[in-house]
Amino acid sequence: MRRVHVLFFLMMVMSSVGWGCEGCELQEITKSLQVPFSENFDRSSLGPMWTSEMPGRWRIQYDERTKQGRLCVEQARNNPLFLRGALPRDVVVEFDAYAEEKDGDVKIELFTDGRFHATGYVLVHGGWHNAMSIIDRLGEHNRDCRGKEQNQPANCRRWTRKQKVVMKKRHHWKVVRHDNKLMWYLDGKLFMRYDDPQPLEGKGHGFFAFSNWIAHVCYDNLSIRAYTPPLQKKSSAAPLVAPAKAAPIPRAVEPEPKAPTPQPVQEAPKAQPAPPLRAKFLLQNRQPVMLNPNRSNILRIHPNRLGNYGIQQLRNPIGTSPGLQIKRSKTK
Repeated sequence: MRRVHVLFFLMMVMSSVGWGCEGCELQEITKSLQVPFSENFDRSSLGPMWTSEMPGRWRIQYDERTKQGRLCVEQARNNPLFLRGALPRDVVVEFDAYAEEKDGDVKIELFTDGRFHATGYVLVHGGWHNAMSIIDRLGEHNRDCRGKEQNQPANCRRWTRKQKVVMKKRHHWKVVRHDNKLMWYLDGKLFMRYDDPQPLEGKGHGFFAFSNWIAHVCYDNLSIRAYTPPLQKKSSAAPLVAPAKAAPIPRAVEPEPKAPTPQPVQEAPKAQPAPPLRAKFLLQNRQPVMLNPNRSNILRIHPNRLGNYGIQQLRNPIGTSPGLQIKRSKTK
């Protein structure tokens, strides 16, 4: 009888020790993750920040020549590789993914319990032989969300057949969770969105994990940071400010007068010869006759005596008559 009591006591001690270890492990992985966090896998082993029920399937493919590495896996059969440390409530997760087979099937899990598969949100790119992509809640085989059904507290999944996985191509993931929204950006564009009326948070929903079924995939350049909302413009009215005095208008500066452009020197017009003096006489083709202002008779002048009266003899007389008849005209 006494032996039975001793054996029972020993079993209680051993079970308490086991429970203590399990409790220590849970306490270790429930520590908050120090963000921002980055992981480039440029080493030969996983390290203490990662844990899995099937660690042999998860390995780092390291190149000694380039000193670079990346996380690779195949045949894990839904045994995720969990990151120790709880995520922030609103978080941004980014990484690069490579499908080494045409089947695709790139998978991660967010806000899980840190120990088991499908205890949070499951995101799959090119699942079911690269046929469809999904965001699911607490599983990956739930019924599809239809219409307004997603606004009800029910487990359902979003899915699409667009933008399948391209083998060997680098696909950049960016997953943002804030409030009740889960936004999935693929290669810089919004790929899928999940609105959860009951967001997964608190105890049992705080860890990140890379996941895998059987396809050969690789991951690299992981970064995790807390989500910060974009700055919004303040709508409050601007305080009253005394109107500023108008600045004096500067006076226009008058341009300096330009030097006059030298004009070409114009030659003075040549003096035209003065026209010959014309006596106020009328020349007619007759014998030279001068009217006497005092008398009514006509004076007959011989052509040789025209010079005595200031009249030059015409070299080319008008008409055929050699004489000229001169009449004195009235003065104006």
